Amino acid sequence: MKQMKRWIITFLLGLVAFLGLGTTVDARSLVVDKYDIEANILENGDVQFFETITFQSDGAYNGVFYNLDYSGFGKPTDVNAYLETSEGRLLMNQENSGKKGTYQLTDSGSKIQFKVFFPFSNSKLKVTFQYTIPKLVTNYLDTAELNRKVVGQEWEIDQRNITVKVNIPGTASRETLRAWGHGAGQNGDVKIASDYRSVTLTAPQNESGDFVEVHMLFPQTLTHANTNVKNEKAFDRIVAEEEKLINDEKNLRNTGFFGMIAGWVLLVLNMVYAFATGFFANRNRLAKVQHIPDHLYELPEDITPAVMNQAVYGKTDMTDFSATVMDLVRKKVLKLSDTEPYTITLVDDTKEMLRHEKLALHLLFEVVGGGSTTIELEQVKKYAKNHSTTYYNECQKWMGAVDTAAEKYRVTRFGKDEPQGRSGFPGCLLVIIGALTIGAAFLTKNLNYLLWTVGGVLLVIGPLTLIGTGIFANRRSLEGELRYRKWQAFKQMLKDLSPMKRIEDLPSIQLWDHFLVYAISLGVAEHVIKVLKKLIPDQLPNSVFYSTQNGTIYYPVSDFNSTFTSSYNTANSSVNGSSNSGGFGGGFSGGSSGGSGGGSGGGGF
Repeated sequence: MKQMKRWIITFLLGLVAFLGLGTTVDARSLVVDKYDIEANILENGDVQFFETITFQSDGAYNGVFYNLDYSGFGKPTDVNAYLETSEGRLLMNQENSGKKGTYQLTDSGSKIQFKVFFPFSNSKLKVTFQYTIPKLVTNYLDTAELNRKVVGQEWEIDQRNITVKVNIPGTASRETLRAWGHGAGQNGDVKIASDYRSVTLTAPQNESGDFVEVHMLFPQTLTHANTNVKNEKAFDRIVAEEEKLINDEKNLRNTGFFGMIAGWVLLVLNMVYAFATGFFANRNRLAKVQHIPDHLYELPEDITPAVMNQAVYGKTDMTDFSATVMDLVRKKVLKLSDTEPYTITLVDDTKEMLRHEKLALHLLFEVVGGGSTTIELEQVKKYAKNHSTTYYNECQKWMGAVDTAAEKYRVTRFGKDEPQGRSGFPGCLLVIIGALTIGAAFLTKNLNYLLWTVGGVLLVIGPLTLIGTGIFANRRSLEGELRYRKWQAFKQMLKDLSPMKRIEDLPSIQLWDHFLVYAISLGVAEHVIKVLKKLIPDQLPNSVFYSTQNGTIYYPVSDFNSTFTSSYNTANSSVNGSSNSGGFGGGFSGGSSGGSGGGSGGGGF
């Protein structure tokens, strides 16, 4: 077994080394930090574009380029490039000198390349590309159509914070103005203006190789001068095609869901057997861990409450976001009001913070607050409802940062040479029996479906049993088990706290301030607050959470949890549960509607 393991490791290392040959490391990187597109549909069917792109560099670049795919249409007109500065929009000269502040234009017959010469390093460069594509709109007898990949698939770098606004040359109605979005990992949103004169698409990010596609229908009378006309009705057909894309996506999700259920059923069944081997092997291994008393009156380790919950218990939710906010109040980065309407104020952002703490501030004050240093809790709910995609993705980004920060603290993180107490014998035995059973089925003269079935099931359950024994045996390392027991003892102390406790046995109020933020993530904060008010009322004025107006400790746990959790659930339901049926607005759909412009893209040089 050991020899086989060495062969496998040697093979994998060799593969990595082979794949690494000839690879060069580029220390610099580039990303589109903001991408704003304004498209104006003209009465003659032409569409005028202004693409304002903010490039963010890590390292030095001589400039940027943008390739415009206009295949299938006439050569773009009114082509210009602008430099966006603090003094406004400056028109750059088109020339081949390569001088700073100029741009080069190359036309291949189906693509135009803008090449902007403007060296920048570890900073932002904001440029605008202007052009008009003739007859991009198609008129039908009953509608007009715009179908365009406004962000193409040939970007070499990722793009973030994408906004596309399409203006039509007049007023439509709810029934005649329809719009759909595609691409961006189906993680975008479509909104139709209340005056039915424009459509706005937003996407928090788009990876290189993906696209953002806008598909619109509007009254053909608004582009009456358009000569790109098809003598047929198309409104119902196009709406039906988009509905099919939505339904196909739903069916795919349902198929994946049922497949997941079947997989879990098999996994649970094999766990029964895996438990018998993995559990007992694990119990013997963990017998070496030192005893921890039932109650622990000190913090087991100095990590943030959100990181603790992920590292020790393997979960992160918006309750941990509440704990993070209250921990920042304790650290005097934030300040709370103790009367309605409840507000959160940023008082000091210069203190050293972890990335997930910074992202929490970014979500509250930059995203929700729009740059303000004070927000009301009610603003969070309204923002999540009106900007569900952005709010959801910012929350996901925060959760991802917590997950990353928790990696080195995970109780399931094993040392290099630490035995993991797993047994591979049961799983290997089932695989061997399954293979022999199928072999026997081959040798029988009459096709024996029972043997085939039994053999197939064993071949599936065997590997799952290998996984299962690992799950039961590989739960926590020896060090992780010790830390887990300490946190459990700390949690039990908070749960068992009662007004009958001897005061001299309790920590100071400053430590209780610290304990309380962990109590939020552990789900016992309200109980602890209730007991402390009775147990040590004379110490409460020294708490960072003390309210002079209320004359007691103020800790709006229920308000915070309700606000952040309900807001996230609202955004989650909107992003993952709503489809843009009928084209009246909603989330991006799967697939593509076949829009032009897929070859557009750009990067740096």
